[in-house]
Amino acid sequence: MSQLTGETDQGHADRRLRAGFWHGVKEGVVYARTGWSERDSIAEKLDYTRVIFKHPWIQAYVDWTFRILGAGDHPFYYGTMMASLSNQAVTQAMNEGATGAGLKQRAQQILDEPSESMIETAVEDAANAVFANRTDWAISRP
Repeated sequence: MSQLTGETDQGHADRRLRAGFWHGVKEGVVYARTGWSERDSIAEKLDYTRVIFKHPWIQAYVDWTFRILGAGDHPFYYGTMMASLSNQAVTQAMNEGATGAGLKQRAQQILDEPSESMIETAVEDAANAVFANRTDWAISRP
């Protein structure tokens, strides 16, 4: 399609994928320890409703199990989100006609202040990467 329109439709992810992955590892460790994450869709994805048990060791075991399951998604979520933002920034810079060192500089400017639509696209890509996206559309089909 880009040969017909003359516009680039996808850039290249750079080191941001790796940086996002390691940021996700740190966030995953925090989630495994505390059960708190800035992503609120984890419990929804795991279909988890908190149940209080009489025995604290059973409570700890159940909480730990769901925390570990949720923590495993964090590196892939943040890695995909950063790669998506980077791809979008490079693509936009290329479509504006930037090349060489100017391309890197313009892409960095775009990354410093991403638009709302870029953030929404990156979050959607990240949710798809960890299967946290809504799939009820497939169930409701006739």
